Amino acid sequence: MKTIELGKINNTYAIRIEREDQIIEELKNFADQYLKTSNGYRFAEFNGLGGGIKNYKGYFSQVDAKVKEYAGPAELLKITGNITTIKGKENSFISFVHVHVTFGDKESEDPVKSHRASGFHLVEGTVGLTVELTINTYDKIIERSRDNEGLPLILSSVGIGEEGSDSNKTELDKLRKEKERLEERNEKLEKENTELKNQSSTALQEQIKRLNKALIDANEITQKANETNQQLIARIQVKP
Repeated sequence: MKTIELGKINNTYAIRIEREDQIIEELKNFADQYLKTSNGYRFAEFNGLGGGIKNYKGYFSQVDAKVKEYAGPAELLKITGNITTIKGKENSFISFVHVHVTFGDKESEDPVKSHRASGFHLVEGTVGLTVELTINTYDKIIERSRDNEGLPLILSSVGIGEEGSDSNKTELDKLRKEKERLEERNEKLEKENTELKNQSSTALQEQIKRLNKALIDANEITQKANETNQQLIARIQVKP
């Protein structure tokens, strides 16, 4: 990637796009290198300026989206935009670079009205001198979806690793169902275990009762035997 990283503080980058590089292409390269995750691209917003932009093209309104081309060169008075995620083919994710620009160029040789400013959506442009950008990135994925008119509008926001796509939602639904199934199974096993404990406790109590009764019966028999034995001894002692 030809984009130069000048520095990084936390989630903020300062970069320069070099001569003869394409602005949109380099922003997409930046997204691939610094923003791409398994669930899409982390959201980023940027601002900057530049000079000597040539062979640039864009459109003023997304309704008709009539692209106009300009040879330049022009001063890049302001460039601003954001990077989001949009679904591609087969549920893949691609970066969506939305860029607005304000150019200043020479309208005529008349010193009174020699310069003019114009702004629009940038489709692409070649750097003649430099483009300097400050890019702030976030740990959120902003997804876009096309509406009935085909406009790619912001749809939702998810954190890194959270659900955000249909495929991820399907996988998460499967995991949730499996979790619910395991929880139901654990609940059933706990209930059966409690019943077994109760049954074991009841059976043990019954066995203890039987043993106690047997002991009582044995004591009664022993007592009767002792009484009979004493009676016999007394009879023997009475005889002459």
